[in-house]
Amino acid sequence: MLAAFAVSALLVAAGCGGDSTPGGTETGAATKLVITIYPQGRGDQTFAKWELECAPPGGSIPEPKQACEQLESADPTLFEPLPADTVCTQQFGGPEAADVEGTLRGRPIQAQFARFDGCQIERWERLRLLFPAGDAT
Repeated sequence: MLAAFAVSALLVAAGCGGDSTPGGTETGAATKLVITIYPQGRGDQTFAKWELECAPPGGSIPEPKQACEQLESADPTLFEPLPADTVCTQQFGGPEAADVEGTLRGRPIQAQFARFDGCQIERWERLRLLFPAGDAT
């Protein structure tokens, strides 16, 4: 009887917690973000602010379910600054800029996005559902 209890306890303990992903984050861990978008760049006083929560999807951002799905499959390194020696095409994708703060898969993040060169445009496009146009609440 004691052996059965010990085995049951081990099985319950093994099932506790989330599954780890290769990046060390927990799948199903909390994602709660505040996204501030500056349509004419950070120097302009006009901005839109959106909120996004996942599990369950919600917040003020349009299409929260799709945004959460995009985040789930996104490489978390997209939220890290590019190395200083990264070579990018010199092209202008528009004046838009955005700040993203909060928790992504249980880890704190604070990232800035813009569209001032090819690398930054690619980062923006890979997370485009986080940056909806229009007014926010």
